[in-house]
Amino acid sequence: MSAPVECPVCGASGNAQCSSRNGRDHKARWRAEEAARAATRPAPERRPWNGQAVGRVVAAEGRRIARSGTEHDLAELASVRAILEDAMRVAVTGLIEREAGWAGIGEALGVTKSAAFQRYAPKKQAV
Repeated sequence: MSAPVECPVCGASGNAQCSSRNGRDHKARWRAEEAARAATRPAPERRPWNGQAVGRVVAAEGRRIARSGTEHDLAELASVRAILEDAMRVAVTGLIEREAGWAGIGEALGVTKSAAFQRYAPKKQAV
């Protein structure tokens, strides 16, 4: 059972929504006060990304397809490769813009710095 709540606008308390005489004005004031309270709350901590969770989901989908999937399911799983490649390209581009080195990027990817450069460096436009 929920505890009675006191309305910060009119002071009424109870389990149901307040029913002030001027309901329209009251609801707008309530929303404005809630927005002001939300603005003063500290932002929730952002959890670090967990690539292992993504890997477990993809591996589980592969096992499911092996047991009872179809060729269509396999094609859907293969489409994840393109999504991952796009995400890697965006991440590497962002790291380079923030002045990360190719050696560090190559190490993170498990390849040499020249292999990372060949794969992810921006292509020069032909003149």
